[in-house]
Amino acid sequence: MIGGASFGKRFQNSSFENFNINENTQLAIDACRNVIEGIKEGVILTGPVGVGKTHLLIATARAFNKTANGEMKDGVFQETQKSRNVQYWPILDLIERIKQEIDKGEALVLQRCLNCDLFILDDVGAERSTGWIMEKLTYVFDWRYRNQLSIAIGTNLTIKELLEKYGERLISRWAETCKVISVNGDDYRLKENS
Repeated sequence: MIGGASFGKRFQNSSFENFNINENTQLAIDACRNVIEGIKEGVILTGPVGVGKTHLLIATARAFNKTANGEMKDGVFQETQKSRNVQYWPILDLIERIKQEIDKGEALVLQRCLNCDLFILDDVGAERSTGWIMEKLTYVFDWRYRNQLSIAIGTNLTIKELLEKYGERLISRWAETCKVISVNGDDYRLKENS
């Protein structure tokens, strides 16, 4: 099951099959597939706007959700398609939803982000850094780190900028568990209009 924010109409069909693969994006695709296959706990896609990070995160969500599992039944191994719980959130949507729930005395979204099989957070760094926001993000990522739960992150920030914004503690944990990939290239949106 994929929960969280809507992919939106623009990304409703995003997949690995319809992604524009080139020498700048192949490493990112491989890193996303390593998360899907359980080879790596996470991936951080850094890079400028318009290089396909959101497309890849959504493709990862879809593929992770459909990963085949198997089970023994009557002594025979049978493949099954078990849905895994994925939470996909652009960071501004997540922060807004958490604030709305806290105002109502709820924490459902926060609990889903803590306990899902794969937590995907897009546009990291777009938020205004208040103490409250940093506390909530640190709480989610620290919980997931301690419980060895997968994450995928998309950001326009460099590693140095991530370190300055989120601090050494969080970035150190991401470095241990995630493959950091710089997705380079030209903004495909501007390229299409020139």
